[in-house]
Amino acid sequence: SPNETFKFPEEDTESADAESSDAPKSEDQKTDTDENSTTDAENIPLPEDTELEAEDLQKMQDILYGIGEDAASYIVSVVAVSSDTDIFDTTYENTSHTSGIIIGENKKRLLILTRYSVISQAQDIHVDFSDTSSISAKIAGYDEYTDLAIIKVAKKDIPDETLNNVETARLGNSYLVKRGDLVVAAGSPLGSMYSVLAGTITAIDGEYSNTDCVYSVLSTDMPGVDTSSGV
Repeated sequence: SPNETFKFPEEDTESADAESSDAPKSEDQKTDTDENSTTDAENIPLPEDTELEAEDLQKMQDILYGIGEDAASYIVSVVAVSSDTDIFDTTYENTSHTSGIIIGENKKRLLILTRYSVISQAQDIHVDFSDTSSISAKIAGYDEYTDLAIIKVAKKDIPDETLNNVETARLGNSYLVKRGDLVVAAGSPLGSMYSVLAGTITAIDGEYSNTDCVYSVLSTDMPGVDTSSGV
């Protein structure tokens, strides 16, 4: 990593010490080391009790929710419009909303991950950015088992001002997640666009099975509703 600084040994004696430390130890040496380790651990001073104020909790909340607010640069609202007729043969439009996340781009288009079930029957799909710009989109691919789809938006259709204010989300590694980790949900976790929720990871060994394969699922303690979506 460009930000890391490595310090190499300046004298041969340091290398010799390192090599000797890797040599096999006798049983007496192992016992002495184990005893010293235990003693050192017992002597580690514990932090004094600190009384937290309401302001401290508010600062922590501000940090967590600030992360969600920063996500507005790569979170979008996906609108699916479909038409149908009622029992009187009157045509009407049905509009559904969900959130999407910009996960990739090239010279011609933005790629957005969203929910497939919301857009699967739509005659028209458009993406609303945080500055209220609304751009037409098309389905690029989908997986109905996981309810995930990729839609594409042509960059030539996006105003320059809007395009300059969006970015691709930096995706993390789900294999590094552990129980108790703090997590923030952004998008529309309670059905309201650009809302934010914070919670913790409660389980990492969940599974979702279908005829083709088994998917790993992470669980949180954040509430959800049928209309919720986000990242």
